Amino acid sequence: MSRKRNNTIGVDTDSQSVEDVLTVFRSILPEKSAIYVATPITTGRQFYENKHEPTIDVFPDCVPHDSRQVVLANRNRVRPIINRLREQLKEPLIDPTQVEFRHWSQSEYRNLWRDVIQQFVHKIVFLNGWEYSTGCIQEFLVGCEERLMMFDEQLKAVTMASGKRLIESALDELHLAGHDSTVHRQAIERLTTKLEPRSGV
Repeated sequence: MSRKRNNTIGVDTDSQSVEDVLTVFRSILPEKSAIYVATPITTGRQFYENKHEPTIDVFPDCVPHDSRQVVLANRNRVRPIINRLREQLKEPLIDPTQVEFRHWSQSEYRNLWRDVIQQFVHKIVFLNGWEYSTGCIQEFLVGCEERLMMFDEQLKAVTMASGKRLIESALDELHLAGHDSTVHRQAIERLTTKLEPRSGV
């Protein structure tokens, strides 16, 4: 069955799938050759600070119009940090803040970055405040599953245990403010299971 192709690259992606985008990555990067920068884009601390009403949906199907200021603020904040990391690390570095496909849902972005990390990434750098981002938490879980090297923005090691503590701290803060912390709770449950010593091993 034929599928309509878009003539404008990276702008209107009605017919573009996650697999289409992964094909572009495959043409550029060998497997496990790149560094991924995990940073809040549509959520994070900026997202919660801009919200005055509690119990919000942190996984809207698409980014609401009034959340564009959050996206722009997050991008502007991390641009100099990502530039510094490029200079320091001298390796292919994937910056998710520069990827935006019109009409994509947040679940499509999450699926894309999960697959990118699994196939092309050998290190993840988590920028400050990542523990408030639902997307970054998912990426942390993938990094743990893949046993990747993980670092903070000062390039200090992030372990499963230290990442879990950050997520727990963010959960407490979000819970007190009345925000939805479902993703945080689920992540902590998964990490707790992984960190528990196995009997009989």
